[in-house]
Amino acid sequence: MIERARPIGIHLAMWLYIATLAYTALRTPLHLPLLVFVFPLSALAFVAFSALHAWAIEGGKRALLFALIAVGIGFLAEWVGVQTGWPFGAYTYSNRMGGQVLGVSPFVPPAWFMMGYVAWRLGEWLAGNAHRRWHLLLAAWSMTAWDLLIDPIMVNQRHWTWLEPGAYFGIPVQNFVGWFFTAGLIYTLYTFIARPARQASASRVRLPLLVYTATWLFDTLIAWEAGLQGAALAGWWGMGGLVLVAWAHLTTSSHRGEQ
Repeated sequence: MIERARPIGIHLAMWLYIATLAYTALRTPLHLPLLVFVFPLSALAFVAFSALHAWAIEGGKRALLFALIAVGIGFLAEWVGVQTGWPFGAYTYSNRMGGQVLGVSPFVPPAWFMMGYVAWRLGEWLAGNAHRRWHLLLAAWSMTAWDLLIDPIMVNQRHWTWLEPGAYFGIPVQNFVGWFFTAGLIYTLYTFIARPARQASASRVRLPLLVYTATWLFDTLIAWEAGLQGAALAGWWGMGGLVLVAWAHLTTSSHRGEQ
């Protein structure tokens, strides 16, 4: 029963996330009402998708370990960041995302898991049979590329504020170095402890790639509608380059009959 329910849960969570993200992106041009529950529902669905997919692919123990490492290191990095300005730069959170826990929005640490897992699968697929370090590097870049879009969007919506505005549309370049470092630390620690098997198969990446693609498209639209055209274009190419290469590789593999 559990084995049957798991794929259904994965697909339900995935489509719920995509639907709520699409609603957010299309609300303004279609003049749809603002529904306050859409944002937390979208985040919850994304977390559920990553958790269920990780459970199906990695097994329950490794899925739990990945989640604990991602959320734990994510929270620690954010807490240190708020207190010291390292590794992301000096910033503060507002209370627009459910208050704060030790100065950190409660929605942020789970984001290191939900997108961190999707980026992990994408990096695995892009690296193929190359050395493990390429998996780690490509996964870390896949995670960082998302921040090219999401950070300007969240700053524009006043979820957090940079105390020393930087060169990237008001965001310090240090922030992206910090993202790459933090994501790389999560993946390196997980690899060191769990020793996960490497298998860059189409079946392991297909749904995470669909989630990453939907995030790329709709976050780009959200940024563009908010007047952040520069960030939208940067994110379009930053995430989009990874998306296009991954789908091209997936299409080629499908034609060869690879699973």
